Amino acid sequence: MSRDPRYDVLFEPVKIGPLTARNRFYQVPHCNGSGYRYPRTQAAMRGMKAEGGWAVVCTEWCTVHPSSDTTPSASARLWTDEDVRTNALMTEAVHRNGGLAGCELAHSGLYSHNRKEGWQEAGVAFVKQMTTKPVVGVGRFTSPDTMVSMVRRGVLDFIGAARPSIADPFLPVKIEEGRPEDIRECIGCNVCL
Repeated sequence: MSRDPRYDVLFEPVKIGPLTARNRFYQVPHCNGSGYRYPRTQAAMRGMKAEGGWAVVCTEWCTVHPSSDTTPSASARLWTDEDVRTNALMTEAVHRNGGLAGCELAHSGLYSHNRKEGWQEAGVAFVKQMTTKPVVGVGRFTSPDTMVSMVRRGVLDFIGAARPSIADPFLPVKIEEGRPEDIRECIGCNVCL
């Protein structure tokens, strides 16, 4: 089976600075409980998402200094050269599967992990007016028709997902292969961490 031509816009490449994402699917930063403690688990999970068609795959929040330690939660971190090597496992897994790797840098003074993961079209419209850079939005997108509407109306450049990418790491591939009915939809139960 082949992709429905209505969804072709979702598979257009998008420039991000000097790089090009292979499509409009962007796995936004989200935690999975692995952090720096389980780097191979982190790499396997994020690499699978790139294999599943996500063009950009990001880490969870990644602390940049011991003063931003979030123990007992296990975030990614970039404090030492060893942390660089640990994060490279994830980056290499994403690259091996054709994706671009991203990192959410955080410091405890600037990051609140109680933030809301909400999405509002009006807020994103404001951002689009303020920049010429590609804009990512989240909203538990699981319907390809809704995704296409967001892109065609100029609301978003990238379809961002956290929980939908956990529920179905192969969501983009299923749309590309003409199998949107096989998408395993996120139900919003919010227990994915």
